[in-house]
Amino acid sequence: MVGINFRNALREGKNVYGTQISSTSPKMFDSVISLGLDFVFFCNEHVQYNPETLSWMCRAFKAAGVNPLVRILEPSPFLATQALDPGASAILVPYVEEIEYVIA
Repeated sequence: MVGINFRNALREGKNVYGTQISSTSPKMFDSVISLGLDFVFFCNEHVQYNPETLSWMCRAFKAAGVNPLVRILEPSPFLATQALDPGASAILVPYVEEIEYVIA
């Protein structure tokens, strides 16, 4: 359930299942793929992934049909782009306390 199907499931209130990934081991990839999850969550706020690692993880999970979601460090268009460009299906933005933070 990648992309538009994932978004539609969320909009329709359907259950989606996922897990947070902290390991960068390729062995973790195979284990997680076998679970049949809808998404994986990378917390780039608390675990700092380098851009190359985040890129291969996002692309690998997306190619396997699992949506990669990335929490960025802080509200920032630059950080959002760094997460979306390598293939994140969505981003989570911490510390958003005012609507002005998200209106572009």
